[in-house]
Amino acid sequence: VYRLNDACATTCGPLNKPPKFLDYKLSAKEITLYKGDKLVAKNVVMRVGKVPVMYFPYYVQPAKDKLPRVTLIPGSNGDTGMYLLSAWRYYFNENFKGRLNFDYYRNKGIGRGITHKYNSDNFGEGIMKLYYISDKDKVSFDDPDIDVGSDRYKVQIRHNWNITPTLNAKLEYHRFSDKYFMKDYFYREYERDTTPDSYLLLTQSLPYSSLSLLARKRVNSFYTQAEYLPKLELDVFQNPTRGGHGRIPSSAINICGFYGAESWRE
Repeated sequence: VYRLNDACATTCGPLNKPPKFLDYKLSAKEITLYKGDKLVAKNVVMRVGKVPVMYFPYYVQPAKDKLPRVTLIPGSNGDTGMYLLSAWRYYFNENFKGRLNFDYYRNKGIGRGITHKYNSDNFGEGIMKLYYISDKDKVSFDDPDIDVGSDRYKVQIRHNWNITPTLNAKLEYHRFSDKYFMKDYFYREYERDTTPDSYLLLTQSLPYSSLSLLARKRVNSFYTQAEYLPKLELDVFQNPTRGGHGRIPSSAINICGFYGAESWRE
């Protein structure tokens, strides 16, 4: 174990030379290095150039983690003008980690967000994604004639919990300010799933079968989605010891489904 007081570190070059505009460094009151394991720092200040931009009371850097703590992506396009995208990774342990986003768009404004991953022995694991931007010109990239308002955001939560060895719970929640938000600011995610579902699914494994309870709610009024409040379904699998193979189609053994008054909305 090695301990340093009033120390600093950077991957941008020698510390005895003046920093360039986008160079960053971390300075800390106390740094403890556990050889081959991790670096732990207390009272950390992050500077870009000479400007302090963030304070961490506690900071951990795993020795095997080769990804950069800070990612900066400058650029320009016709929709946003000049921009600077930044991601600031944080790590407390394998069960509590993520990244903060601070993005500057000349024509749009400043976006702030967080992507947080968590894991609990008692309540499962998941990921939470939040992002907000006060859009200055209030229009979509797709069509400048569409007024989407100034408050643009996303709230996304995915959670998986093995309550018992045979009972599982899955939750997904996706709420967006408008139908163009994901396509404008998170296009790769939008391509993977243009209309993500929000739902709660409970699945109980049984001998040669499984019983599931699905509740699905349309949380974005601009999407067309079926709602289940809730839907109960029994999936029966043929017993291989009796010459059966595979699974009986679940549609043939759907127990019941309760639908809202507007179960299918346009």
